[in-house]
Amino acid sequence: MAVLLLSVTPVAFGAEVQRVDITYERGEYHVQVDAVLSAHPAAVYAVLTDYALWPELSDLIKESEVIEVASASTKLVRMVSEGCVLWFCKRIEQVQWMHAEPQWRIGAEVLPERSDLRSGWARTRLVEHSGRTLFHYEMSLVPDFWVPPVIGPMMIRRKLRQQAIETAETVEAAAAR
Repeated sequence: MAVLLLSVTPVAFGAEVQRVDITYERGEYHVQVDAVLSAHPAAVYAVLTDYALWPELSDLIKESEVIEVASASTKLVRMVSEGCVLWFCKRIEQVQWMHAEPQWRIGAEVLPERSDLRSGWARTRLVEHSGRTLFHYEMSLVPDFWVPPVIGPMMIRRKLRQQAIETAETVEAAAAR
């Protein structure tokens, strides 16, 4: 799942992104995010598990659709994202099993054979605290396409941080509707 966050100052609607760590090692990007959103976890969970809504949450996501339903809580989701880092633009398709788990947890497992990623997974955990949401997100992905050496990983990390801020704001705004 390509939903990310950042900043240590409050943003629109009261979102407070407390921590974002983005690392790159041996071709793998790893992201960890901790934030506090002013919406209740049930509302945030409803937004994050409305897979058709994803293009509204991130300007990188161009398409998102459920292509198979294994159960009420497990769905196969196809997502297409597009983004540019300097002169390098890429359209990325990924197919992933989404697991909407009890206690406001969401897991994602990328199917590499149907994606432009060698591997990928994400875990989201939402916790209620005084009517607000403590949001913890962790993601790992390995692209299956060429990334310009040296500057590529640095620029991708910057793009992920920028996208993190915007996504925090839009998820919180959508949950407040």
